[in-house]
Amino acid sequence: MSWAWNSYADELATAVLLGVPTCLGLAWTFHNWRRRNRTPADVRRDVLLDGLLIASLLPYLYVTLSQGYGNQRTLSLMPFGELSASFASSQLAFSDVTLLNVGGNTALLLVFGALLPIRSRRSRTLGRVATIAALLSTAVEITQYALAVGRVSSTDDVLLNTAGAVAGALLTRNWWQPRSTDRPETVPIRDSWSYRSHDGS
Repeated sequence: MSWAWNSYADELATAVLLGVPTCLGLAWTFHNWRRRNRTPADVRRDVLLDGLLIASLLPYLYVTLSQGYGNQRTLSLMPFGELSASFASSQLAFSDVTLLNVGGNTALLLVFGALLPIRSRRSRTLGRVATIAALLSTAVEITQYALAVGRVSSTDDVLLNTAGAVAGALLTRNWWQPRSTDRPETVPIRDSWSYRSHDGS
């Protein structure tokens, strides 16, 4: 797998080193522009999460939309089709190509999935994280095909990206899932008839 790392290491490092400060700066500018009725602590939290959330997509977009091999368009729409072929034998299953494909596609949206439910209250279920990740991955696969970047636009990539995002959300679940002690206690409403009978009326 060293060949793949050598191919992407410099570009990914540049994307992270330049992209993270840029995303944090843009998030800071945006939140300071609309900071009305918000505490400085809330602004700092949102700036950090938004910056990291956007920055987490930079390696994903670079890896998936950079020029691959040639200019051809290739579709693989059968779910688990590529995965089944990759695991058809032990030799293929443990090859660098299979490990890079499965591990890489699973890891691409891991950080995004970990941060999304922390940042957005509306995304604090695994189903919503999976839906957003699947839509994002599908949009990227369609873009791959439209731009003819020499990569395979695959349903399996969408499934692996989505699984990675859900795994990321599970890793941070303790930070975003409401605890039972945090839920408001429900007070039973007394029946009006029993209340009157106890009052003697």
